[in-house]
Amino acid sequence: VEDATSYGEDLIEKLKAENVDLKKVDVAVCVPFIHMAALKVIFLLRGVGVGAQNMHFAESGAYTGEISPAMLQDMGIEYVIIGHSERRMYFGETDEECAKKLKAAHAHKIRPILCVGESLSQREAKEHFDTVRRQLTGCFEGIGREDAAGTVIAYEPVWAIGTGETATSQQANEMASFIRSVVEDLYGTD
Repeated sequence: VEDATSYGEDLIEKLKAENVDLKKVDVAVCVPFIHMAALKVIFLLRGVGVGAQNMHFAESGAYTGEISPAMLQDMGIEYVIIGHSERRMYFGETDEECAKKLKAAHAHKIRPILCVGESLSQREAKEHFDTVRRQLTGCFEGIGREDAAGTVIAYEPVWAIGTGETATSQQANEMASFIRSVVEDLYGTD
C-alpha cells in the first residue's frame, strides 16, 4: 500500500460497488503497521475494521522493532493476523508462539485471525489433516473456550499462495469441516 488514503477510499468504493452490507458482515483489512493509523481514521465511521499483520506476544521488553498488543490496543486496532504462513516460513514462528500471541491478543481485546494450512508436500503426502490438527492443537494450547470462540480461524492452503494453484471449493469445504471437528474435539460442541 503506497498511499493509505487512496487505498482506503478505493476499498470503500469497491465494497459499495459489490453491495456489501457492512451491517450484516464483518469486514477487516490487515495492513502494514505504517498505514494502520491512517486507515483507522478512514474506516472508523464506515464499519470496516483495521487489523495488524502481526504482533509480538510480550507486553513490553527489549523487542526492538516489534509491536506489542498494548500498542495495537492503544491505536484501537481490532484484529491481528497470527500464524500466517510467511511468518511461520521466514521467521520460524511456531505453534507455541502463536498460542502466546492468541493469549495476548485476547487479553487486549484484539480479535485474532489464526492462519492454519499445509504445504504442497504435506498435501501430496496426505498429511494435510494431521498438519492442520497439529497447528490447531498447538496454537490453542492453554486457550480457554471463550477465547477460542472469539478467534477467527483462516484456512490458508500454503501450496496455493503465489503458485497459480487454487484450492477447490470442495477442498476448502472439506478443510473447514475438518477444522470445525478439531475445535469440537478440543472444546465440545457448544
